[in-house]
Amino acid sequence: MLRPAVVVLALSAALLSPLQAAPPATTKPPMAAPEPSEPVFAPATISSETYEPKTTIGGEAAPACQIKIGTEWIETRTATLEECAAQLDQKAPVQARPMSTAYWNERYLAADDKNIYQADGEASAWSLLRPRARR
Repeated sequence: MLRPAVVVLALSAALLSPLQAAPPATTKPPMAAPEPSEPVFAPATISSETYEPKTTIGGEAAPACQIKIGTEWIETRTATLEECAAQLDQKAPVQARPMSTAYWNERYLAADDKNIYQADGEASAWSLLRPRARR
């Protein structure tokens, strides 16, 4: 009677020992890693950097100079902020009020009877860009 109990105990110990010796199975999701031949790109800007739009863009990618006179919008392609200011100067009537406005490459312009003004990056403060041409 003792012999069958010893056999059962030995068999159960033999069956349980591999389960106890093995570490617990943890499955980690596979991590994507670039191949040696793949390029790894760094971010172009840091999120705390401020964006400064360009003031000169050439070729076919020249942005539109959008000029508003009254309720009408006129759009032409200009390569520089100064060209857009010249277009605003030519097309806007020479009057103090209402001011004519323009938009070029994320920059705002405004013209009264004497000057053309440019808004800062947040469009909250205006500075003199240049006087208007005499007609």
